[in-house]
Amino acid sequence: FPVTILTGIAGSGKSSLLSTVICQSVDQGFPCWIYSGELDNRSLRSWIKYVHAGQRGLNEYENPLKKKYYKVKGSASDAINKKYKGKIWFYKDTFEPFSNKLLQTMENMVRKKGVKTFIVDNLTVVSLDCDDKNKYIKQEEFIRDVINFAKKWHVVCILVLHPKKMDAIRRMTLFDLQGVTASADLS
Repeated sequence: FPVTILTGIAGSGKSSLLSTVICQSVDQGFPCWIYSGELDNRSLRSWIKYVHAGQRGLNEYENPLKKKYYKVKGSASDAINKKYKGKIWFYKDTFEPFSNKLLQTMENMVRKKGVKTFIVDNLTVVSLDCDDKNKYIKQEEFIRDVINFAKKWHVVCILVLHPKKMDAIRRMTLFDLQGVTASADLS
């Protein structure tokens, strides 16, 4: 199905998986468009580079507290920039994340740039023009709109839906999703 909902607790690997999906999609000739409500475009671009560079494309450093950290090598960064230029697009940080604006931008990206893979991270920060009384109805409407968009344009969409904060470590269920639990059924 062209729409996937991805969820998981903090640190479970959602961002790493998405970065890998982005790299694989582009490597297979499918340009990507990404909206992140959590990372600015510079940080998101750096994360994608970090994942794509792999161990051989990283330099290891040590901070004054003797903790190791890694940075993408300049040569790897240049090669990644060259390879992905015009193939990965980001929703502008300065734009408001209104649902209708996101969908309009997504449609423009299909038409103008041939984008085939769309990622919306995180569904809970998309502005749905709603209040607490109709929030879940509007979220379901947005998911349905994304499904219709994906079908119409024959594209793949990945929606990230963060779980509610859990007070104990346990297996997640559908009821732990933030927002409408029917969202998993919709996709």
